[in-house]
Amino acid sequence: ANAAHPYFSTLQPGDYTDNTTMLLATAEAIGGDSIEIDGQGDALRGWAHSRLEDPSIARWPGPTAMHGARRLLAGAPTARAGSTTSRSCSALYRILPVALACRPFVQGTTDDALAIVDAICRLTHRSPESRAGCRVFALLVTDLLIGCPPDIAVDAAIARTFGEAKTNAVARRLRLA
Repeated sequence: ANAAHPYFSTLQPGDYTDNTTMLLATAEAIGGDSIEIDGQGDALRGWAHSRLEDPSIARWPGPTAMHGARRLLAGAPTARAGSTTSRSCSALYRILPVALACRPFVQGTTDDALAIVDAICRLTHRSPESRAGCRVFALLVTDLLIGCPPDIAVDAAIARTFGEAKTNAVARRLRLA
């Protein structure tokens, strides 16, 4: 509960935001040994539809996520629904269950898993910064879960995402974080 927050002032202890409801929708749409992008698109459509039908259940759905979900509801293809202008991070909430399902990328290769991460991210976020952040996050989560030391996991995720280019602005910002 945060009475001073402009969006979350109505939340009670134990309530959670729409970022968590998107995470749950993603997790529920993961089935068996595969992650179907169309199923993920359907989950996001359902999430958005419920908030549009009953705004009282919305807990500050991020504008970029809502934009992508509205485009999906309007018939946009899953690979083209997301924003190319936003550098926001709400796609990360949908990446966590994907990273856990692919842990430690045993179902296929790391490239296969990162292709799924990219596809899930593109549902709402298509900017290079957002997609790179999702890749780094997925790689970081999986390495940490198998016991990789944090500093090595961070460096490995950044190197895998950006290569050895020390001049990449996003990679520099991630190393500072």
